[in-house]
Amino acid sequence: PLSRERIEALQEGGVGAVVTVPLFARGDLLGALILAVEDKEGPAAEQRQILQEMADEMAVGMQQVRLQQAVQEHTERLEEMVRRRTRALRASEARFRSTLENAAIGIALLDEDGQILMSNPALQQTVGYDRGELQGMRFSELMYPDDRESDQALYGKMVTGELDLYEVEKRLMRKDGQVRWGLLTISRARRGSTMVRQAIAMVQDITEQKRAQEALIESE
Repeated sequence: PLSRERIEALQEGGVGAVVTVPLFARGDLLGALILAVEDKEGPAAEQRQILQEMADEMAVGMQQVRLQQAVQEHTERLEEMVRRRTRALRASEARFRSTLENAAIGIALLDEDGQILMSNPALQQTVGYDRGELQGMRFSELMYPDDRESDQALYGKMVTGELDLYEVEKRLMRKDGQVRWGLLTISRARRGSTMVRQAIAMVQDITEQKRAQEALIESE
């Protein structure tokens, strides 16, 4: 509102009346349109109607500006959130890749169909395939033919949530035809606290232990 001093100054300048028209938009008071007129009686009814229409249009315009600002601020917050999550995801992927590359045992990331998405050098050395050859292969293709069916049944239960993980000993077929024994631990992958329809396969080559056991049995 105008101060008393301001009103007196306007009157001294020849202002007869001050008209205040509130600016409402959707029930919210956004401000007021204040007009100084020479006539002490103020504007006529028609003029007041025109002023009210002007005030309504101004209020709508002000509301639109506020909404645009709110949308812009919300968009900026979302973009910043996406940037932070992207940075966190990249950092998480970098840590996972570092663990994958430097692990002493074979590791592979599998999709819900059991196809290999990523593999590490230890697994590649165990089965004799390089990274490019393993990518896209079904993990069960690395197993001895007689062992594949039982593994696929277990993997299906894990993907559907009946199992969180399973551990088995399986014969593995190397690319050169050699048969190796592996201790396989297959677990469902997590993203934070959420289970995803992927799995992590860990393979420990236990061929030498198996041969030692067999030799011990034969000697006994």
